[in-house]
Amino acid sequence: MSYFRNVTALLAATVLFCDSPPANAQITLNQIDTFGSGTTANWTQGGTGSGVTVVLGGPAGAADQYLQITSIGGGGATSRLVTFNRTQWIGNYRTAGVTAISMDLRAPISNNQARPIRLAFRDGATGTGYSSVAFSLPNDGLWHNTQFALSSANFSPIGAPTPFDTFLTTTTELRILSAASPSFLGDSIVAVVGVDNIQAGVAPVPEPTLVLAAIVPLLVASRRILRKDRQHR
Repeated sequence: MSYFRNVTALLAATVLFCDSPPANAQITLNQIDTFGSGTTANWTQGGTGSGVTVVLGGPAGAADQYLQITSIGGGGATSRLVTFNRTQWIGNYRTAGVTAISMDLRAPISNNQARPIRLAFRDGATGTGYSSVAFSLPNDGLWHNTQFALSSANFSPIGAPTPFDTFLTTTTELRILSAASPSFLGDSIVAVVGVDNIQAGVAPVPEPTLVLAAIVPLLVASRRILRKDRQHR
């Protein structure tokens, strides 16, 4: 009997480890938060964290669990639509080879408008960091997959952080939030947003045909300009 008790305890510990990474966890390529265990996987709002829960009805169907972020407006603890992670989403993104973060997002029809969703990397010690270009999430009640490329062109600095590539070598906090303009706090709004399948991946490389399609019109225009210039000499 003791043997089976030990095996059961080991399996339980393994499941717990997968659901709740240790405090010294570091970002790894292809890691994903699916919330399938019913935990928030270390995503919180701070304080009571009451605005972050796990509910049913994710992209995979009625039994699929996902993270739900709720904000109630005003100035209280859950007034802003924001959640952050300081555990498995910290560390050196560049060494890990992570160049993009993708996720599934959903806003119910009850939201009174589309929501601009951003990623933000924040240094809690200095209050500086970067906020991404927003993804406009429709309030249509459907799941939408989006990817945030981790390049300086897609992020705006807040405060005076180190250069973007340097900042991503010592990340201490990742945030998901709704804000009309680059922000760490998110807007004070009444809204609900679902998040699922947050994954660390690689940004796609542009297809050669797409690159050529963009260059060819520029070459043609340049030749026309040169011809006109010669004709006027």
